[in-house]
Amino acid sequence: MTTVTLLHPGAMGAEVGAQAHRAGTRVLHVPTGRGSASVERARKAGLEAAESLGSALAVSDLILSICPPHAAEDVAREVLEHAFTGVYVEANAISPDRALRIDAVCRERGVAMVDGSIIGAPPGPDSAPRL
Repeated sequence: MTTVTLLHPGAMGAEVGAQAHRAGTRVLHVPTGRGSASVERARKAGLEAAESLGSALAVSDLILSICPPHAAEDVAREVLEHAFTGVYVEANAISPDRALRIDAVCRERGVAMVDGSIIGAPPGPDSAPRL
């Protein structure tokens, strides 16, 4: 089974995580430092709480970064401070320059980065975002 760590499950992230969970993927999130609304969204989405970012990364094949665009580089650096060697999916609406900087840090650590951004509303009965 593939294990995914979803970073910062806001409204969009929680819904994307819920879709992956329903498809049979183990989806982790790190509640430490997150607000009660984020933690509740993740719980409702069926995401599994990890003890820490390090423990989540140790068992994850893929990181899915869905966070406010201004935080994307900081989030990537936080992840890459750990011994993660899977695939880092940068799914935020960021500039090409930011994506290149994140990719450079990923390459330094031997991590493959997939660059994309989510476009559209969260998944629902009447909507389907695109990556």
